[in-house]
Amino acid sequence: MKATPIFLGLLAATLLNASISAAEIGGKGKLKTKKQKTEEPTELFYADSCQFGNCQSGIGLAVNDQGDLFYGRWLKGKPHGFGTIYFNPDNGDEFIPPGTLMVTRFADGMLDGVSTFDLPGGRKLSVKYKDSRDFSAFMELNGTRPQSIRYELPYQFEWEGRSIRREAFLRHGEGKRGIIEVHPYSDQNQCMYAIGESRGHAIPFLFDTGCSQTALSTNYIEYLTREGVHFTYTGTDMYETACGLIELRELVIEELTVGGVTFRNHKIGETLGGDNLLGMDIISVFGSFRISTDEHLLILE
Repeated sequence: MKATPIFLGLLAATLLNASISAAEIGGKGKLKTKKQKTEEPTELFYADSCQFGNCQSGIGLAVNDQGDLFYGRWLKGKPHGFGTIYFNPDNGDEFIPPGTLMVTRFADGMLDGVSTFDLPGGRKLSVKYKDSRDFSAFMELNGTRPQSIRYELPYQFEWEGRSIRREAFLRHGEGKRGIIEVHPYSDQNQCMYAIGESRGHAIPFLFDTGCSQTALSTNYIEYLTREGVHFTYTGTDMYETACGLIELRELVIEELTVGGVTFRNHKIGETLGGDNLLGMDIISVFGSFRISTDEHLLILE
């Protein structure tokens, strides 16, 4: 571990490894350094800028004057404990590439402990702070496994860095794999949904690995029928769901496209609830997969 402070610089054009060093981030192989500040540093985040949750003594989200977001633990009106900082990609800070977030720890409002810069494209840098209010003053931790668990930004707060990370995610190797866009259902319900279609009409599906068969709600079947999508009723059948076995009306839809794959004359169920369910009959066709929640993508392995 290096004992001297180093500073985060511009992101290099191409980084081959998922775990990177501060030297690799610096422009032209040199570390960028900031001029020493003479003024007294201010707090990084204030409780009176709280946007969500409890920023006094709990878990909350606050924004600072630079537009950076902190979502994590607070104590007595100051960040204290584990949390995630989502840097504003438009603040013009040359030391932090647009689309960067940081998994970090605070102690009484100051950066203190092991942190991980999570850069676009899956590149990460583990560092250590000691009672600091300066994002750029840290010690690099060579060989330390980057942190991956973090507080995810609440659903209703859109972060512009997400689109930057998404583009980099696809550009650095993932674009050759099959992908399906998925999104959180709501802030209270972190289930994911995906968009399918039939004859050009979009169908929002709740991504449900606990459901054996794909199903559409009665209202959506009626809507698609009015739009010219053809269904054939075939009777009833038992469907395995997260709530156990239930009997549903069964029908065949003439075509259904999900993730670029079109299923013709596909058997589905009919639900009385408001959600359309994407079941394992379709999900399993794609083989193994993983969900990248930050980029809102389902990656087909």
